[in-house]
Amino acid sequence: MIAPIQIILFLLAVVNLVAISVFIYFRKHNWALGLAIVEIIIVYLSISLT
Repeated sequence: MIAPIQIILFLLAVVNLVAISVFIYFRKHNWALGLAIVEIIIVYLSISLT
């Protein structure tokens, strides 16, 4: 069974990837890099919580 935290982390990861794409499109590379680091943390948490 999928835990609610996994669903929340998945949705957060999807929103974060969209935000990274938008920041790259508008050439805000510092923000995109920061969000990429957050994405790595989200993926790590989702793996470690399963």
